[in-house]
Amino acid sequence: MAVQLSSFVKGRVGNLVMYQLGNTYVTRSCPAKVHKTINMQTCSSNFGVASKAGKLLRQAIAPVLPNITDTNMQRRLSGCINKWLGKQTLSEILPQQNIPVLEAFNFTEGSFFYERFKPKLQINISPDGKVIINIPAFVPALQIAAPAHTVFVELCLAAAACALGTSDAAASQIFKKQILYNRALQAAETVELNLSSLQQKLVMVVASINFTLADGSKEMRPAFLPASIIRADYY
Repeated sequence: MAVQLSSFVKGRVGNLVMYQLGNTYVTRSCPAKVHKTINMQTCSSNFGVASKAGKLLRQAIAPVLPNITDTNMQRRLSGCINKWLGKQTLSEILPQQNIPVLEAFNFTEGSFFYERFKPKLQINISPDGKVIINIPAFVPALQIAAPAHTVFVELCLAAAACALGTSDAAASQIFKKQILYNRALQAAETVELNLSSLQQKLVMVVASINFTLADGSKEMRPAFLPASIIRADYY
């Protein structure tokens, strides 16, 4: 900032702006204009797309999340979607299955679903929106890492699909099953969740578990509240 001493000019000359500040006349230079490249414009647009998609998907799967109001989780999910989008425009995104950056996402930071729930779920998704999840037979006490005094384990599954770049609500379906922890054998089961057509939509399957203790209380330590994306595709 320069101070005008001998003349009192107001207005703009080139990139200089002269004006009165209190009883003093000053001159400032205008900030340089930043010319956004195509990549910069795409990245800026994708950030908004990711934020909106993250919000819609969170709302759709809220019943299976232990921390839906956690702002850090909200930022991490939007950031994860944005990382996947990268510098691609929406029209450039190709159909893909098992998106690695999304399937590494844990809603409860540092707590992964498959670290607590050992049986591997088999997931098949068809473009018409049918999500088939096969749960193998297992012995709960041997294949679920639960806290002491656990009586029941609730397995929660959700499938949700969101059209990117729109404000349309994400389609979703939820499945919950209570499992007796000391049961000798939990039989195999097939779960079918039906969404609408998945064309040009991001679809994810989320799994979480929670534990009920002998005194009837819920285990609330984050380490025992895993919730993770276990499948993510784009159609």
